[in-house]
Amino acid sequence: MHSKMDGNGLWHRSLQNGTWHSIAHHDNVPPWDTWLAYIYEPKRDYLLSWVPREFVSLVTEGIKVSPEQPFQWLDLLDLELTTLLKHRRIIG
Repeated sequence: MHSKMDGNGLWHRSLQNGTWHSIAHHDNVPPWDTWLAYIYEPKRDYLLSWVPREFVSLVTEGIKVSPEQPFQWLDLLDLELTTLLKHRRIIG
């Protein structure tokens, strides 16, 4: 997988088939139109964003190959929001 940045500051990832897909800005920020909320918690502050279904595998692959690990799936984190959403059976 190769990466490049375009003139708008969006990172693009090249998949094995040679296609390029945008997943985040060069500073590891997801596209602004996917932002849901900025959450403040005692352990950490974080940006919660939505991933369209058709990009789940692309983001999962991006998480695997990113050395900085700027993204993570919410249900895998130990956060107050995760506990609340699991308690209400919104996430698994």
